[in-house]
Amino acid sequence: MRKIPHYRQFLSTCGLSSLLMIALPEKDNLQFLLDDICSFLGLNTTHNRVFKWQIACCYLLLTISISPVLASSLKKIFGNEYSHFKSILEYQLQEKLDKYAKRKDFDTVKSLRDFLDHQIIKGKTLRTYLENVKTNLELKMLAYLFGGRFNPDPSSSDGTGCYIFTQSSETDIFTLKTIIDDGVILWLAYHWAAVKDLSQNKDDKWILVINDPNGTQKRLLFTQLNANYRFYSYKFDRNLREEMDTLIRSALNLQKNKF
Repeated sequence: MRKIPHYRQFLSTCGLSSLLMIALPEKDNLQFLLDDICSFLGLNTTHNRVFKWQIACCYLLLTISISPVLASSLKKIFGNEYSHFKSILEYQLQEKLDKYAKRKDFDTVKSLRDFLDHQIIKGKTLRTYLENVKTNLELKMLAYLFGGRFNPDPSSSDGTGCYIFTQSSETDIFTLKTIIDDGVILWLAYHWAAVKDLSQNKDDKWILVINDPNGTQKRLLFTQLNANYRFYSYKFDRNLREEMDTLIRSALNLQKNKF
């Protein structure tokens, strides 16, 4: 079974921390990329490194909506999904702008306006974006930048490509065990978590183990799963990760990775 770390979330970053868990960034070129983005943002990773990585992830998501280099690459892969991602992001930030305008927080309003009108990312915009729980589409884009290709369920009926297990059949168990080996994050209708393991206990019952970004590890009987548990499967590719590393460094003018 693939071993994953247990990362805690920073603000509403359960999706980002869950994705980082299955991406396995440590002792990898992804670790150096995230550290370099943090350095670019003036963030010291000596303490609370994973929290800083989540800020770097948010910065990357904002960047791919305005960077011609990254946008061109993602449009080729995702087509209309990229346009949908960008539209949702801009709509969310416009809603935030309207909210802060009512509060007369004009510094935050100006920061958000600079992003929406002039494609400039400022600290208050980044902080505001951290408050949003990320959608499966945002995480799909980010995973690709980390070398992760989304692995949809061919029979998915909800439009997102997620796996839903409600039958507790041997086929369901085999399928989930197989995709966990590549990397799976779990949407719980309000919160993201990373799937760590599926194994039998001493009573021969199948137990699902998830790393919750709130800091706890949860164990669920496989028979407890219902349609509210939505599993998103990814396969991480070393060659794609290196290709994206080069592309991101070019877009952000970061030093070439020497890993």
